[in-house]
Amino acid sequence: MDVGCGLTANESIRTTPVGAIPNAYGIDPIFSHCWGNMRPGRTIEGYAEDMPFKDEIFSTTLSFKGVGWYADKYFDPYWSIKEMIRVTRSNGLVAISIGSGGLVHVEYNLKRVKEEIGRLKEEKDTKGRISEVLDFSDRKTPQINLKLK
Repeated sequence: MDVGCGLTANESIRTTPVGAIPNAYGIDPIFSHCWGNMRPGRTIEGYAEDMPFKDEIFSTTLSFKGVGWYADKYFDPYWSIKEMIRVTRSNGLVAISIGSGGLVHVEYNLKRVKEEIGRLKEEKDTKGRISEVLDFSDRKTPQINLKLK
């Protein structure tokens, strides 16, 4: 599952990042006009904070700069990360790549994502689901991975 999958365009095809992967899903609020669903992957119009999926159906849920991109003072990444955990199976992986959006820097977005993960480790609904936090924030593209129980 790719949260905030956006659009990818090249000379011959307009599709989504998950479009070429059979049985993959992507969710993004802008897909009402996208014909990416004609590809093997599936793109769905929707929001990261309220995904239209049952609990624990994906083995891997990732957000390549989507959730981490908007983790500034105007966007609370808590709800998106909580939903990513909810739709990810036991023994699955949640991967959040950090970017910078607007006038906010990567360091600030990374701090916000880490704070919300700390909150989620103690929340009633998600407590005990996070077995390990893998911090790759020292990389060129910072990333936080959550291994789930």
